[in-house]
Amino acid sequence: MRFMRTPLLIGGLSVALLATTLAGCGGGGRRRNPVSAATERPEKSEKEIPGSEANARIRAALDRGDAKTAERLARKQIESHPADGEAHRLLARSLVALNRPDEDVKKALEKAEVLQPGDKSVRQGLAGLLDADATEALEAGKPENAIRLWKRCLAMKYEPRQTEQRLADAYRRLGEAKASAGRPAEAEKAFREAVAIIPDNPTSRLDLAKLLMDGDRLVEAQRELKELVDAHPNFADGLVSYASLLRRMGDVRGALRQVEQVLEFAPEHAEALALKTDLANTIPLRQEEEPPADRIDEPDPDTVRKLAQLEAAGDLAGQQALLETYLAVHADAAWARLRQATLYERMGRHEDALALVETYLSGSPNDLRARLLRARCLQLCGRADDALLALKELASENTATAQVFDETGLVYAKLGRFDEAGGCWKRALSANPSYAPAMFNLGQLAMEQGKADEARDWFDKALAREPSNLKFRYFSGLNLKQAGMEPEAKAVWESAKAYLTPSDPYAARIAAALGKPLPAPVAPPAPAPVAVAAEPLPIAIRSTTAGGVVVPPSTESETSEPIYQAALEAARAGKYQEAIDGFGRILAASPANFNARMNLGNVYMAMNRPSDAAAHYLLALKQERNNVNALRALSRAYDELGLRGHAAGLAARASGANGDSAASSATTRSNPRAFGPFTKTLLANGLAEEALSIISVGVAENPDSPELVLLQGDVYLAVRQDAQAESAYRRALEIDGQNPAPLVKLGDLFWTRRQTDAAVLQYQAALKSPLIDPDTMFGIVERFSRLGRRTEAAELLGRLKGMNLSESQLAELHKYTGSPSPSVD
Repeated sequence: MRFMRTPLLIGGLSVALLATTLAGCGGGGRRRNPVSAATERPEKSEKEIPGSEANARIRAALDRGDAKTAERLARKQIESHPADGEAHRLLARSLVALNRPDEDVKKALEKAEVLQPGDKSVRQGLAGLLDADATEALEAGKPENAIRLWKRCLAMKYEPRQTEQRLADAYRRLGEAKASAGRPAEAEKAFREAVAIIPDNPTSRLDLAKLLMDGDRLVEAQRELKELVDAHPNFADGLVSYASLLRRMGDVRGALRQVEQVLEFAPEHAEALALKTDLANTIPLRQEEEPPADRIDEPDPDTVRKLAQLEAAGDLAGQQALLETYLAVHADAAWARLRQATLYERMGRHEDALALVETYLSGSPNDLRARLLRARCLQLCGRADDALLALKELASENTATAQVFDETGLVYAKLGRFDEAGGCWKRALSANPSYAPAMFNLGQLAMEQGKADEARDWFDKALAREPSNLKFRYFSGLNLKQAGMEPEAKAVWESAKAYLTPSDPYAARIAAALGKPLPAPVAPPAPAPVAVAAEPLPIAIRSTTAGGVVVPPSTESETSEPIYQAALEAARAGKYQEAIDGFGRILAASPANFNARMNLGNVYMAMNRPSDAAAHYLLALKQERNNVNALRALSRAYDELGLRGHAAGLAARASGANGDSAASSATTRSNPRAFGPFTKTLLANGLAEEALSIISVGVAENPDSPELVLLQGDVYLAVRQDAQAESAYRRALEIDGQNPAPLVKLGDLFWTRRQTDAAVLQYQAALKSPLIDPDTMFGIVERFSRLGRRTEAAELLGRLKGMNLSESQLAELHKYTGSPSPSVD
């Protein structure tokens, strides 16, 4: 019960009812004709009193301050005349005067509002109570209830401006809760509903745009932010977010213009000031020397368009072929030379990339992009000292960004010069106070130095910027655990549950630290993984040509045979496993059956398994490379996976879009979590070349992800590119030196080359990692045994005996200690 609001309501209702109260003063008696003779009339019972007279008596009682009598009279009138809206309103007024619970007052006003919908006093009194209930619901963590109540207030036109802002705040709380729970689609639905209901409030559109940016849906975010800043040119937070988006999409100068606009009317805006500093360091403010007249420095529009399409489709080999062909004709095209160097670095051809970028810099020595690329290539080629010299030159010229300082710090750390590394990371934060990687690196440095409290502060700051970064969360918890703060460590890891996925190694580490290991992801068998129920199946797709729908060129019986028709009917009926089995049988007998392949992909899409669907659409495109239906289907699957750039490129290819839309798709980044599982699915379906194309783009967009770089090494092995695989494993080790997985994979690679001593050294190095787990250790025991290193195997088994093992791990230990070791191959 709540009583503190009743005085306000009394005043509101009393003022609203003043006119009707005055009209009924005098106790409700009729005016008599002073000329006519007086006649005696019998008194009427309360049930016989008309509504106007009864309500006048109620008002008179209220005016006398006799609220109790007023309540009795109002209830009598409502009992005899339940549709009398005035009586319900007067009952509410008497309940307020008696300080009765708000719920009783609200019930009376709800009834009065239904019976007298045009009564402003009823509407305002009821809205005031609903507003208070909504505030209470939001404070109790129930934004859905608050939204429902404030929507009613808005419909009643109760304090419109304030109510719109309260409603926007409630939608923000709801969207943030859904996003934190790992349900971004529901968060997006909430934000879009807010934009539809309160289109003039900028907060909700900004929340929607930020969610789209977090999901790497940059083109959609750009559309929302552009509309926002056009409608609200003085909304500083919106302009800064738009500037951040433009910077992320490569339009640095456009971002700077937005920031300068903010600072014109909000000169102390901290985020705008920090972003301006970072942008100013990124843009060369003047051209220091004119290029030679005979140099071709302007990109060829047609070639750029084709490169954008190939990049959006993840076709690195196609980009390479196009650039090499172009440079064969235009050897002096400097822009193409730099583009080729960038491409080679993404493909792992670091020596080739270095040679190209150095050639480019001989003609354009002040190009900041090229100089930073050269420094990175030097580092990747193992020339840390040269990389450091190049980065120092950038810093000394006041042209360094946070990325340059951060990269310099990593080089120092690899050289063991930790004080200088820390200094560089602090300079990175001076250039960009929100640069989370530098915060994390400072946290790791403090952790290694035994400064747990300082490390905790840095990790907390990094997580505030990137709450879904599992690497940040894992090391934050590990720092707390090593400091003896196990409950706090567990709380940090527990808070990561919404972000855990079986494909993320740090997710597995967090789950293992909590004592609840994630189930290992199972690669689906080809061609028909196990099914689960899902939504209705789309209409079956047939092969098409320019002339329309036709039967595919193999045989007409492919779509008329009983097995095909039965599979199709099963799919339409939602019996997906039967459909998978049927189409699988057809493909086992006739792998070139295009319709069966496409419909199998459709089944997986209906089951919300876009990875499996995409694999089959790719197999279909191997048969009919330019089939529009297959291109569109694959585009939809990529979009579901979060591979936005690939989806946009395929959609453009299917529709024959112009170069501008293709170029726009090339700037769209994909969800970094999408690359790993899909690459593994492609490998399981024998699509190694396609897997290499996908993972190469993933590494290019997320060059500091050890998981993706490690997976890239596995894919290189699948396509028999051992040298590139070794390079990828070593790079993964550079990114995360505590991860034992790259060392184990390097050992396996050396073993296949019959370099057994080198393999053993890698396994032994992996065993020194503080992050190694019992399962990996058992795997190394098996390797030692098969290599004939029984002494090393026995020592490792002794180490495992002293560890806290699960039941399955104890069974594994008994297998080795209770029986002879496996024979040497």
